[in-house]
Amino acid sequence: MQNKRGSSSLLDVMEFYIKFARMTGKQLDSVKVNMEKAVISVMDTVTVVNQLLDKASAESEAELLSTHLNPDKDRSKAMNDIQSSIDDIFAAAQAKMVIETDAEDDMKNRLGGKFAKEKESIYFLAKQTIDPLVALMGSLSIEDVVGQRLTNVGEGLREFTVCLSKLINMKVEGLTPEHVHDLEHELKTWTHARLTSTGEVEVFNQFYKDIKLTDQGNGGFSVFITRYLSMLAMQLNEVRRQVSDSVATATDSVMAMNMLLDYNKSRANSALVKGKSGDSFVATSMQELDKVKVVESAAFKSNADNLSDICNTIGQSIMDMMGELSIEDVIAQRIEHIVHSFENLSKISALLAGLLAEEGAEEKFESLATDFLRVLVKSYTMESEKAVLFAYFPKTPKLAKAG
Repeated sequence: MQNKRGSSSLLDVMEFYIKFARMTGKQLDSVKVNMEKAVISVMDTVTVVNQLLDKASAESEAELLSTHLNPDKDRSKAMNDIQSSIDDIFAAAQAKMVIETDAEDDMKNRLGGKFAKEKESIYFLAKQTIDPLVALMGSLSIEDVVGQRLTNVGEGLREFTVCLSKLINMKVEGLTPEHVHDLEHELKTWTHARLTSTGEVEVFNQFYKDIKLTDQGNGGFSVFITRYLSMLAMQLNEVRRQVSDSVATATDSVMAMNMLLDYNKSRANSALVKGKSGDSFVATSMQELDKVKVVESAAFKSNADNLSDICNTIGQSIMDMMGELSIEDVIAQRIEHIVHSFENLSKISALLAGLLAEEGAEEKFESLATDFLRVLVKSYTMESEKAVLFAYFPKTPKLAKAG
């Protein structure tokens, strides 16, 4: 399989690929752990929001019924005063008379309306938020599938290093094309047996279905590495797409929840008052009306900020979820970086057949490997990625020396 000139360079190649595979496996382990933490955190927040809305909705519904069917002494008096004021207005309207209401009557009516609208808004907020919450949970449920695919790629990399180690232990001078052929077949069979989804099998078949495994000397070794790395790159690219789609859907769901908060706050806070023209009504807010310096009725005062408190709590939860989803977006970027490293290394692998037979093969491969690592440093945008790279390749040129 190998002439003397390329013997040591082939060993260098195998050892480089083993280190690369182990380094990439470590990156994938980190990605998977971070993804699991982010998803668990978002799911926990979803549970808290759901429980809060369920509780608030039930309490609001019960309080509305209690106010009308079984009010306490203070609330009964307030409701009677409000109803009396309304009855006077209707009576005056039927008699085609103009009735003048004082500021205290206006405040009582306003307080009763504000109380009812806030309780109804809490109830509707809970009902309307069900759909975006379900969509959010559905988008994140992909984490199990994605996690399994990451695990399969990581295990494939580990088995890849096992196969290369076997080649090294066979002594390069004694290797035959059949050895490479047999090990590629072994890796192919091992990998296929561990695929757990239709998508993974489809990607795998693009590279291995109905093909004859190469057994032509160094060319066979080159094709073996190139094919396997390219297959893993495509598997990871599918994973990256799934993560990106999941983040996009989850973000849309969170933004929909935020819009519902704004809508229901506006709904509870809106009011119609007579404009300057007299007969026409214009939209204003409860806050504007509350600038009238009239003491609020004690019967409704304790409920005044209930909706606001709920919306503030959910608003903070939304900010927390957006922060966790930004981590998921970073995870998609890290996977993309790994995909690019596979693709770039596959290009080097395709050159190996001719390279190993050339004079000065060791120096040429070392130059290619150095350039590859230099590009990898540039592509890594996170210190955690670079830390793993330098742990496995301590002599990697730093970015400052890359130019």
